[in-house]
Amino acid sequence: MQRRTFLASIAALTAAPRYSADRLLELSDHARRPGSLSAGQVAAMRELTGVYAQTLTTAHPTALARLVGSHLNLVTGYLDEAMTPALRLALGSAAAEVAALSGWVASTAQRKGDARAAHVLARDLAADDTQRALAFGSLAMLHAANRQGGTGSPAALRALAQANALLPDHAPATARAWLAGKYAEQQAAIGLDDDYRRTIARMDAVMAEDRPVDVEVVSASYSEGAALTFWGLGGVGPDQVRGNGGALTGDPLAVEHLRAAVANASEPLGEATLLIDLGQAHLRFGDLDAACWAVGEALPIAAQHGFTQRVGWVRAVRAQMRDDVHPAVRELDDRLAAV
Repeated sequence: MQRRTFLASIAALTAAPRYSADRLLELSDHARRPGSLSAGQVAAMRELTGVYAQTLTTAHPTALARLVGSHLNLVTGYLDEAMTPALRLALGSAAAEVAALSGWVASTAQRKGDARAAHVLARDLAADDTQRALAFGSLAMLHAANRQGGTGSPAALRALAQANALLPDHAPATARAWLAGKYAEQQAAIGLDDDYRRTIARMDAVMAEDRPVDVEVVSASYSEGAALTFWGLGGVGPDQVRGNGGALTGDPLAVEHLRAAVANASEPLGEATLLIDLGQAHLRFGDLDAACWAVGEALPIAAQHGFTQRVGWVRAVRAQMRDDVHPAVRELDDRLAAV
């Protein structure tokens, strides 16, 4: 990517404030340094991936995809070169990390085929079982149908079972909590209520663990500031799972869990996601006005930021509404027509 194009793309992001344009250019130049690959060059690649990952929940996916796609081509372009085993391991991990980020960006933009290809690449390049398990979890999310009014996806359930089984006990708590929570949601969507409650208990146990503040995350793409923003210590992930799972299992507290999560949402992608989940829960409990309000609030957030997948989720909730002449539904239709 040319320097001028790189700077223009960076300017379009809500970039991490501690990185100036000069520092980002320096990192990019180091990552692209000609000649034999070095450990310092791989470190620069990973740091740049981390910068991009921190913008996942706020940046327009089109702008971010341009940068991440170019970066993925750069990193994977070295995979066939001769190098020491230690350097190859580091490069493979860096490549898996940027591939995972590319998959999440594509998913947010509703490019499901690109997302699947990227997550498969991340799985195949994974340097350890933790990275591999996270890739399986990401692939599972592409199959999950509960936000589209479905009854659950056997393919998603299988992938999440594999991911949870593969994930080591020493993996970061953020990763273990996320995979347990997503597995619980699919168990609820499939109708495995007892399994759902057991997995919820495991998720709670992980969330209650002491977490060293200086522990290195396995991947910046799966950090608490990127794809797994709900799953940091005190995060809203458990409320989201209880709300989504509870709406499927008939828990009367489901809506309250999701309201609490929405109240604590701290960035646009998360806020839009949780409002849509809240709307879906309201609809499952028969409150059409509240469902229209919640997804209607999510719609401008998703549209403004280019979160095409979330706009699709709003349309999926609307498709489940049977009363086409209800005033709130007609108002939602008008808002959707304007997107």
